[in-house]
Amino acid sequence: VQQGGADQATKDGDGDRMQDFLAGRRRIDQQRNQGYARRQRRHQHRGQAFETAANHQLASERHALLQGQVDVVADLQDAVARGGRIVTEPALAGLEWREFPGIGSLEAFLTDGLRSLLTTMPQIPEMRELTLRYPGHVAKVQLLRDSGFLSSEALEVSGTRVRPVDLALRLLLPHWEFAPGEPDLTVFEVIVEGVEKGGRVRRVFFFLDRFDAATGTLSMARTTGYTGTAIVRLVARGLFHRPGIHPPEHLATAPGCVDFVLGELAARGIRLAERRES
Repeated sequence: VQQGGADQATKDGDGDRMQDFLAGRRRIDQQRNQGYARRQRRHQHRGQAFETAANHQLASERHALLQGQVDVVADLQDAVARGGRIVTEPALAGLEWREFPGIGSLEAFLTDGLRSLLTTMPQIPEMRELTLRYPGHVAKVQLLRDSGFLSSEALEVSGTRVRPVDLALRLLLPHWEFAPGEPDLTVFEVIVEGVEKGGRVRRVFFFLDRFDAATGTLSMARTTGYTGTAIVRLVARGLFHRPGIHPPEHLATAPGCVDFVLGELAARGIRLAERRES
C-alpha cells in the first residue's frame, strides 16, 4: 500500500514528499522498536478497580508517557481552538470529572490531541481534546513534574550525569508492564454541539471496548489496529483514491468511507453508539 501510494504520488508530483514521509516513519518506527518495546496502549487505564490503580500504581501507560506526556507535561502547552483562534493551555489543565456507565468516575484533562483538526476544520470555532484517566492520575503526574522527576536536564549524582526522567522511567516502567492476560479497556467519546435546521443540537458519540480474552487482544490494539486495517481495506477497494498524505478526517469527505470503517469495527465488536440531544 505504501509503495502504491508513493507511485501514485510521484505521478502527481508529490513523490518526494511521500518518500520523505515514509523514510521519516521508518526512522520513527526503528527508534520506537529499539527503545520502547512492548508498547500496548494509549488513552486507557488498566482493567482493575480504580481504587487499586490510584493507590498502588501510577498507571499512566508507557507509550503515552514516553511519546507524549514527558514532553507535554514538562515543557509544552496543549493547543485548543477557542473563538476561532488556536490558543494554548498549560498541560494537565482543565481538570474535570466525567461519569461513564459501567465505568464510574474518570478524570478528564487537556492534552495535545487535536493536531491536524486545528487546521483542517477552521469552521469549528471551539475544539478541545481531553485525556481520560483513573482518579488520582493528574495529582501523581503533577507531583512527578513539579518535583523535577520529568526533567530532561542532566544532574550530577555521585560523579555521574543523570537525567531525572531517565531514572524515573527506569524505576516506574516495570510497574506498568502488563501481566499475561491482564485486561484493559478503552473509553471514547466525541461531543459535537452546533446549529442544525435553525435549532441548537448536541450529538454524542461513544464506545466502551474491553480486552478480548478469546484472542488475547488488548482493547487499545483492537480500537487502533482494527481502525488502521479498515482504512487499508477501503483504500485497496478504491473508496479513497486521492494521492498524497491525508489526515484521517479527510476520509469523511469521501462518500462511503466513514460507514465502511464503522462497519469494519462493528464486525469486530467495536460499536459506536450515538445519541442526539436538542
